[in-house]
Amino acid sequence: MDRLYHLTRVEDLSLPIIRRLFKRAKHYETCLLDKIQSGGAVALPDDLGEVRVYIVFFEESTRTFSTYVSAAEELGAKVVAIPLATQFCAFAKEEALKHAIQFWSGVGAPHLRLADIIVIRHFEADACQRSAEVSGVPIIDAGTGGEEGQHITQGLLDAYAYQEFLGKKDSLKIVFVGDLRFSRIIPTELPLLHMIYPDLEVGLVSPQGFEIKPSAKNFLIENGIPFMDGLSTLANQARRTFALWTGVQVPSEEFLKVINEIL
Repeated sequence: MDRLYHLTRVEDLSLPIIRRLFKRAKHYETCLLDKIQSGGAVALPDDLGEVRVYIVFFEESTRTFSTYVSAAEELGAKVVAIPLATQFCAFAKEEALKHAIQFWSGVGAPHLRLADIIVIRHFEADACQRSAEVSGVPIIDAGTGGEEGQHITQGLLDAYAYQEFLGKKDSLKIVFVGDLRFSRIIPTELPLLHMIYPDLEVGLVSPQGFEIKPSAKNFLIENGIPFMDGLSTLANQARRTFALWTGVQVPSEEFLKVINEIL
């Protein structure tokens, strides 16, 4: 699988696709730095000129939403932004998402198409996949909820940052810290990093009640990825790894003590 149409799950990706995405990201990063250093005299490439991008969020996320809008506009897209789609009564009805996607993407009537790309953030884990099944244009997952939700663009951004810091290597040692049970990052980054780094080692640090889900732990076991969990073990390991903080609402005093030691 070396071509990409929809981006709704990590499984949509292959290593060649990831490499091409990272190469393009580096290009845009360089262009952005040139723009900043020139005081705005150098513009970003108009790669999305005249492309109509619908950015539709069914969950609140100010930073993610504004980042998508800004990025699309910087590259010349015509953006239609819907930050709180659940406010509209139509989306409370049965089949509302399916019908909206078909309408926006011009299914059955391409000459009436409103969007060329649709970006979705949703509280249901399979919402973007369901949308892709009925859409006439590419669907991009900006984060989904539920037990099996993912945040694939965030995972790609994190993986790009690791590579920029480390350079192109085959090995990575990383500790995931915080809410490992409900985080979208864990089910996204484990398979993603496994594709990029053949020699991957994982540490898991979480307070009681926020431990990694059995499905994610099974992924580590089935793919032979070395991992450790527990506060005391990882306090000594984390200084020579990346540590990714996934956040947690009410961490315990013991948890905070170990985190302070790691940092």
